[in-house]
Amino acid sequence: MKNVLGHFLKQIRKKEDLNLTTMARRLGIGTAELSGVESSKYRFDYELYRKIKREFNLSMDELQDLQEIFVILNQE
Repeated sequence: MKNVLGHFLKQIRKKEDLNLTTMARRLGIGTAELSGVESSKYRFDYELYRKIKREFNLSMDELQDLQEIFVILNQE
């Protein structure tokens, strides 16, 4: 299940036509951290959830998907 978040973030990057460095900069995190989250090496925390939600103005459906992912990953 952890790869779901990485896939979700990659979809946002593709939708926004961003590379890893640019997306990390927009989120205010390091490229290594973003890469780690996408590859499930790092945990997804609430602060990153807030940054993604705020920076990319997610639709209600996208936001709901992101919230569900956050809840599931933090139950593990």
